[in-house]
Amino acid sequence: MTPVNKDQTSQRSCSLGGLDASSVGERLRVVGWVHRRRDLGGLFFLDLRDRTGLLQVSLGPDWTNADGMVAGRTLGSEDVVAIEGELSLRPEDARNPEMPTGDVELKAERVELLNSAVTPAIPVYRAPDEELPAEELRLRHRVLDLRRPELQARLILRHRLVLEARNYLSEQGFTEIE
Repeated sequence: MTPVNKDQTSQRSCSLGGLDASSVGERLRVVGWVHRRRDLGGLFFLDLRDRTGLLQVSLGPDWTNADGMVAGRTLGSEDVVAIEGELSLRPEDARNPEMPTGDVELKAERVELLNSAVTPAIPVYRAPDEELPAEELRLRHRVLDLRRPELQARLILRHRLVLEARNYLSEQGFTEIE
């Protein structure tokens, strides 16, 4: 499968982390990193990740086009994909209460590889019980380390604090000069 030209892709319709049962039945276009791929003999499941969370995506011959099924066999960890499909409820016995999006899955109709990835030097997203890589290794690969949810949360908090301070000072008549 070859990467899609940039001019062929359109924007995503939503972020992954906020999807829940209230969106079931909607047709979506989502974009993210392949976190994990599972092959169940003809059915493929992807955990797709963006900065807002994880979403399970299912690929099956009954609802996914032929190119999408080929992608299901070849996608690797951290590949960037755009997926179009319909959001549906997961079967009752397959729901995951540990995930905010654990009640729903996206039934992929089309899968586009936007960028292939080389296996990163450090894990970008890790389970809470996994140990962090050595600090020296994380600092050497800090661009990847900044994608960890804990660091993302800190950056977002810092952004909001600085924004509040700037807005307050601006309302008080101060002018910021750099």
